[in-house]
Amino acid sequence: MAAEHPRRRSSDLPRLRILLVEDNPDDVVLFGELLGRIAPLSRFDHVDSPDEARRRLHGAGYDLCFFDYELGDETGLDLLHTVRADGYDRPIILLTGQGDETVAVKAMRAGASDYLSKHGLSVGVLGGAIRHAMQLYETEQRRQRFERALRLSEQRYRELVNRLPLVVGELAETGEARFVNEAASQVTGYAADELVGRDWWRLLAPDLDAAELDLLRQRVLAEGLNAIEMPARHKDGRMLTMEWSTAVMRQAEGGGETIVCIGMDVTERARMRDELMWLAVRDELTGLSNRRGFLTLAEQQLKAAARDKHSMLAVFVDLDGLKSINDQLGHAEGDRALSDMAEVMRRTFRGCDVIGRIGGDEFVALVTEGSPFRSDGIIQRLQTVLAQFNADETRRYYLSASIGVARYDPDTPIAIDHLVNRADSEMYENKQRRRRRDVVRKATPVAAG
Repeated sequence: MAAEHPRRRSSDLPRLRILLVEDNPDDVVLFGELLGRIAPLSRFDHVDSPDEARRRLHGAGYDLCFFDYELGDETGLDLLHTVRADGYDRPIILLTGQGDETVAVKAMRAGASDYLSKHGLSVGVLGGAIRHAMQLYETEQRRQRFERALRLSEQRYRELVNRLPLVVGELAETGEARFVNEAASQVTGYAADELVGRDWWRLLAPDLDAAELDLLRQRVLAEGLNAIEMPARHKDGRMLTMEWSTAVMRQAEGGGETIVCIGMDVTERARMRDELMWLAVRDELTGLSNRRGFLTLAEQQLKAAARDKHSMLAVFVDLDGLKSINDQLGHAEGDRALSDMAEVMRRTFRGCDVIGRIGGDEFVALVTEGSPFRSDGIIQRLQTVLAQFNADETRRYYLSASIGVARYDPDTPIAIDHLVNRADSEMYENKQRRRRRDVVRKATPVAAG
């Protein structure tokens, strides 16, 4: 399906030809309406299957693609991998219905230009994503043009590198800079004469020790760097993340070798990626690990326990009465109760223990068994911290919790999810026993004084 959009207002976007891979007709209509307002001179073709998308991309000259993540048996991420492998190098933006930080990280690593949630998609969000993707593409094209031009002549090379928004340096085999372009000073804060004649790596990466510097120099000479991220220090002390690529140029006979070093400041990209990865394993409300993060960390601990032959304890904690708090006092107070319970978990367990919130009112910890962290000791310690917390805080209710503990035996290892399920079952049994005791106490008549 092709849709032409009449001009409604001026746009700073060029005329673009866009391919939309989407199997939801309503989302196709919404996309067309938004695109018509953002880039009225552009057009988009719509297909609803990955196979048709691949056929289109073999022949049609699309400037930009949008892939929906859910495409039947194949995901947009699968399609992204295959079209990149087939050589399609134009920007691709992945769309999803709900948003998932883990998918976002995978998409960016696979070569996506951006990742958008269709929930709340607006003119501003879509327009910004298109502009950003086209800018990244243009920067990449400039970098590729530069690398091609590098083979032509020294004079043309000098002219081009000084215009590039990329750090370029010519280094001796030992690492001293012989030439730097203007961007090198703009990005690092050092003037050209402060860089030329200095050891490039020792100046920009002073945190590397002597052994690491030697290994780096050997690698640069032997195989080069290809889009390798490394920390670097700005002249004012700020830490940067630089992406380096190098090539060794053989000089005329007796002239030795020159290392051409190309760098891009990817500090913001690295920050966004780290933030996405953090969000993927962290519970936003409490700051504890979420289910995915807890299971990942705990699985590593269990592997170590099986190898070293030491036991561990899984402690399952259920916050009592959360529904009543939400119903009677509001969800804001319920969120406060969850945050307070997370703090109780932090005070109860050690920094080396793995702690997470794995459900609405469910918390879990994995601890090494040993004094004072035996099963009975853990329960007593948690109850003590709860009592201290209730005494210190003023609220209209008391925090209380039901607790279950399951032991991991390295002689009969099990997966972490099975261990957590055992602790959950033990917690449920303890909760039921408490309820039965409460019923008996309420039903027993009090003797007259």
